[in-house]
Amino acid sequence: MTFFTNIQHKFPPVGDDKQIEAEPFLAASEEILLIIDFLGPNFLKHAFQRTRADIAGNITTIHHKYISDPVKFKTLNSMLLDEELTKTSFSATVALLWLKRGLEFLCEFCRQLVADSEAERHNTHLAPYIDTAYEQSLRRYHNMLLRGLFYVVARFMPNQKDFMKTLANGKDSMDKEVIKEMNDFVQRISPNLIIINQLYTDLGKLHDV
Repeated sequence: MTFFTNIQHKFPPVGDDKQIEAEPFLAASEEILLIIDFLGPNFLKHAFQRTRADIAGNITTIHHKYISDPVKFKTLNSMLLDEELTKTSFSATVALLWLKRGLEFLCEFCRQLVADSEAERHNTHLAPYIDTAYEQSLRRYHNMLLRGLFYVVARFMPNQKDFMKTLANGKDSMDKEVIKEMNDFVQRISPNLIIINQLYTDLGKLHDV
């Protein structure tokens, strides 16, 4: 049993219609956010506390949109289309954009860990994975002060061995199981992020701030 085994809500599979159901997506997003807590109190307190809070707030904003009309807004696609057509509010559009970026950070962080494990490359520290994930997701949208703080504090995160043990619920010699289930998470969330990126690309809003 690992952190990923205990997750009750999985990211929904994407069908041929490329529609993403809002309720399971938001539930999965909220639960996977807990992985940030395992990165250590220093990192969470000084570098990612605001971003974590923003991600949680974005989930809440999108959920409020969903429950305002669960039939009309059954999918994330329908929310974005409605706001683009009515132009009365872009709350869900902005919230999903930032949620996507936060999830991309987590996804890329996990992807790097999985790739190095499969290639039998093992870093003692997590900072290189965090750096790569940050570069590919959030960095371009942060100011210079936050970028610098992020990079400095990332060096005070727990080492990889302790992080993997935490994901294994405190058990030793569970790295293979953790990596396998981490890869399953990456494979499930990635199609969702690809579709969401395409939605924003079609709207011309992929890099809006």
